[in-house]
Amino acid sequence: MASLKVPSNVPLPEDDAEQLHKAFSGQQGSIQHLKSREKEHKRDRHMERPDNRRLRDTTLT
Repeated sequence: MASLKVPSNVPLPEDDAEQLHKAFSGQQGSIQHLKSREKEHKRDRHMERPDNRRLRDTTLT
């Protein structure tokens, strides 16, 4: 049977959040760059598509 060891000194949520913020703050620029590239890609794909408006079928009543 497996046992779970719990550390005796668990950091406070505020300290844990601060450590996470420090770890990811350096990545913020990369994340923004990736998001802008994704938006550009979506825009370019949209421009390449033919007109997607549905034509009304007048033969059906």
